[in-house]
Amino acid sequence: MGYKVIVKSLTIEKKQKKSQQNFTFVKNCRSMKLAPCKNKWNIIMKNLQQMKKSVQKGFTLIELMIVVAIIGILASVALPAYQDYTVRAQVTEGALSAAALRIGVTEMFADRGVAGIAVYSGGLVQAELTTDRISAVAVDAVTGAITITLAGISQLPVGEQELVFVPQIGGAAITDANSTGSIEWLCNTAATTIQDSFLPSNCR
Repeated sequence: MGYKVIVKSLTIEKKQKKSQQNFTFVKNCRSMKLAPCKNKWNIIMKNLQQMKKSVQKGFTLIELMIVVAIIGILASVALPAYQDYTVRAQVTEGALSAAALRIGVTEMFADRGVAGIAVYSGGLVQAELTTDRISAVAVDAVTGAITITLAGISQLPVGEQELVFVPQIGGAAITDANSTGSIEWLCNTAATTIQDSFLPSNCR
């Protein structure tokens, strides 16, 4: 126990002595302007100036290159996705127009069979169905397939502008012999020439 007290006393005495030395050193620096103090002060000021310059530099070239690279990657992914989205929104206009025609074909087929589809097809008035995005509308008099030809969309080249809805019952074409059951409209067949990425989700 006495040994620990002695060690503790020596430690405290050592710390007090060191503090007294530091105090004396600082006091002498202030009163006598000793060379060691001046050198130490110069080192401190130099370090502060270097820190200030580092802060003022801002981003380094490598950091800027990394930021530019990240922006480039994001743009390369986001821009095509946005362009596809805008085209799909325009193609959807054709799908909405076909919705009313599907109702017409379904009702005429239910009432009069294939002959009813022929009558409905012959009664279409293009002027009432076309818009700045839809250049033509057609209903096949035999199969009942609805073809919407789009226009005014630069991303759709000639030959890739048709959105076609094909009616089927039980996986087969509708006919007078195949008229029992619900009609299912398919728009993802080979008859549709529009690129898949531009089609509504139910047509892909």
